[in-house]
Amino acid sequence: MKKLMIALGAIAAGVNLVSGYPGTPSTEVLEHLAKIGGKAQWAPNEKVAMEAAFGACVAGRRSF
Repeated sequence: MKKLMIALGAIAAGVNLVSGYPGTPSTEVLEHLAKIGGKAQWAPNEKVAMEAAFGACVAGRRSF
């Protein structure tokens, strides 16, 4: 339930991209976010997930 609330909070805050990698403790957040219509992007590892979120940030989008 907490993970769903985090996903809803991200949507309410205007987050455009949530990036993560399989096996991370936030896996459920990405799954919930994808179900409720947010943009969730899976990455192969932590470095690539951070780079995707940073790229979105540099482009003027909110990322998580």
